Amino acid sequence: MANKLLQDLTTSPETTNEHYEAPSQLEEFAKMVNNWSYNYKEGFGYPTDVTYSGPMAQELLQVPGYEACVFENEEGILQIDQGRLAMTLAGTVADLAKKVQAMEKVLFPETAVE
Repeated sequence: MANKLLQDLTTSPETTNEHYEAPSQLEEFAKMVNNWSYNYKEGFGYPTDVTYSGPMAQELLQVPGYEACVFENEEGILQIDQGRLAMTLAGTVADLAKKVQAMEKVLFPETAVE
């Protein structure tokens, strides 16, 4: 239902330009990056009995604006620079908040925050 609602908002002539911004890197990020659960193998310097969660470096390399969050370590393994990713995601969260506010103006104009 959420996808249907978003489609309605983005294709409706009376809301396209007035209430909803053009697609940003947020849409690309949502299409290309997943939240994975994983355990490290022996020899990587991380506990093997801890389950971690987050994106994979290979996915981030494919999203414009996120390539700088990935580096290759001394062993040739792709890793995520968590500090850079946090800063990049802060901007993405701001983009998402703006989109939510725009949709709230359309759906609930009487209670929308300006």
